[in-house]
Amino acid sequence: MKKHEKNIENSAKAALLSCLSKIPFLKVIDIQKAYCDKDTKMDLAVKIELPDGVLRLIAEVKSSGQPRLAREVGQKF
Repeated sequence: MKKHEKNIENSAKAALLSCLSKIPFLKVIDIQKAYCDKDTKMDLAVKIELPDGVLRLIAEVKSSGQPRLAREVGQKF
């Protein structure tokens, strides 16, 4: 992974954790990096605890925040 890509991923991780920390009833249990198989690529997997149970959030980090790119990623799942 290139240094620039690593900086973008670290910034995205920090931004995500910052946003999640502002939700009083949510607790971040674990965060893992980079998973890929032939059909799926995710850069971050965050396990969170809510009052109703535990969920896993997945994220693919992009260097551009264009809505078109977000829609493309969202259609994979």
